[in-house]
Amino acid sequence: MSQYCASIYWTIATMMAVGYGEISGDTSYERLYAIFTQLVGAIAFGFIIATVTLIVESMDPGASANKMKRDELRDFMNEKNFTRDLQKKVSERNTASEL
Repeated sequence: MSQYCASIYWTIATMMAVGYGEISGDTSYERLYAIFTQLVGAIAFGFIIATVTLIVESMDPGASANKMKRDELRDFMNEKNFTRDLQKKVSERNTASEL
């Protein structure tokens, strides 16, 4: 039971950080497994953060709609080759009108 507890502890500690050093790989295969586990943990953490971000953004549909409009306006101005000064003025005016 002690070995299972240590292995689960090692896996969670590695996935959430880079481990604590008391359990470490001695062979190349063990180190490769640790690297793989760290990468899986980082990717899982990234997906969790992305999902939470989407949930928070969806809680305010008005802000999401404004952001989408700003993005469309920015893309339009870039496509039509507006000068930087004109883009800045339009963005400032658009932001002021949202308040």
